[in-house]
Amino acid sequence: VAAVESLFSKGFQGKDSKRVLEPAALVTMLNSSLLKTVRQGVAVAEARKAGMAQTQAASMAGIAGSPKMVSSALGRAASRTGREWSLMLDDLVSLDRRMKTGGAVDANDYVLFALKWRTAKRR
Repeated sequence: VAAVESLFSKGFQGKDSKRVLEPAALVTMLNSSLLKTVRQGVAVAEARKAGMAQTQAASMAGIAGSPKMVSSALGRAASRTGREWSLMLDDLVSLDRRMKTGGAVDANDYVLFALKWRTAKRR
């Protein structure tokens, strides 16, 4: 929740040192990032259900990078069931659809999303 509040109040500073403050641009960036992560979670869950090894699951989900990054992503993916990842994806797709059809999407929507989907460790 604090990260969402910070993003929408302070903006995002890119590699070019320019700060993005426009709420619509922040929504687009945040949704894109979240969709990628959740889709990876769905893919890892499906791979694990099919009996694939961790490395195969990571590859199938498009997870790459240093061993530490891959391990962290796989750990995140294991924190939820496949059903939870799918339901989370449904929620994000609904937000994305609302945004793309001219509906209002703002920080409040992402705070509600974060609260709904926080893991038991963070409660």
